[in-house]
Amino acid sequence: MTLTDIKFEHLKTDYHIYLPYLSNLHEDFGGPSVYFHQQALIECSQNFLSNRHIEMIYATLSSWGMHRMGKTKTKMVSFDIFKSSVMKMASDLEELRFLNLTQFDYPPNDLLQRIQHICFRLQVSISNSKIVGNSKALAHIIPNLVPPIDRQYSIRFFAQKLANFKDTNEEASFYLHILQKCFELVQILKFDPHITIDNRFNSSLPKIFDNLLMIFLKKSTG
Repeated sequence: MTLTDIKFEHLKTDYHIYLPYLSNLHEDFGGPSVYFHQQALIECSQNFLSNRHIEMIYATLSSWGMHRMGKTKTKMVSFDIFKSSVMKMASDLEELRFLNLTQFDYPPNDLLQRIQHICFRLQVSISNSKIVGNSKALAHIIPNLVPPIDRQYSIRFFAQKLANFKDTNEEASFYLHILQKCFELVQILKFDPHITIDNRFNSSLPKIFDNLLMIFLKKSTG
């Protein structure tokens, strides 16, 4: 899949146009999508990598469309497999827990590559594709460092033409590129007094990055 930053450069220049839409974005989702997201982040803050924290992430991913009934590859692995994959990375995640993209003044490439490595070692979906489910899980463990990624918005935003990934290496490279662009935009957003972190869908600057991609595409396509 070929990357393009054309939309990103437009967004970086004109992001302020889309800020008014952030406050009501959660209304497009509502119900369990917001509730479990909130609960996962509360547990992330208060009971990091506890059983309830991991349960709330698992529930969030299901409510965010990662698990469907019937014959489909849109299915999550069992909770025990998911939890085991997270706990195998526990020491690495603990080291990243209190880091925030806002504390860096230049792209922390070693850090971003480390996050990339962690992300693709998680087990979330039975699908061969990992970028969506794994990134959404990780965004509820180290939310101040990474955004969640989905195919409809995030991937389409950075893809010249939407297609399937050739393999995991291509997915991992795509993920690293999005992390780099997230860092780039966060360096602008962190100085904007009009940006408000809330307990709904604007829960961190990386999540606001994700939300702005979503709003940009919605407004561009009508």
